[in-house]
Amino acid sequence: MDFHGCNCKNVTITEGIFGEIWTDNKDEIFIDPIPKTIKSYTLVNSNRMEVVLITWGATIVSLKCPDKYGHSADVVLGFDDMTGINFTFVR
Repeated sequence: MDFHGCNCKNVTITEGIFGEIWTDNKDEIFIDPIPKTIKSYTLVNSNRMEVVLITWGATIVSLKCPDKYGHSADVVLGFDDMTGINFTFVR
């Protein structure tokens, strides 16, 4: 993997599936009756800082930062899956 000289050699990137979007409504952007898979990417560095991004608009769904005692906490407010997200499309 090429990091373009950013010296990010201690980063682990994991790909996963966050959820799917089903739509067959003609008023929506996606008119296919097949699901759209939303992938997730988890990046963790050597200091245990962790960020989870999804491919739905490059949304950050989780950001875990360890405090001075080493306890990590998620500092992003949001949803754990696609069922809680309200889809509003702007044309």
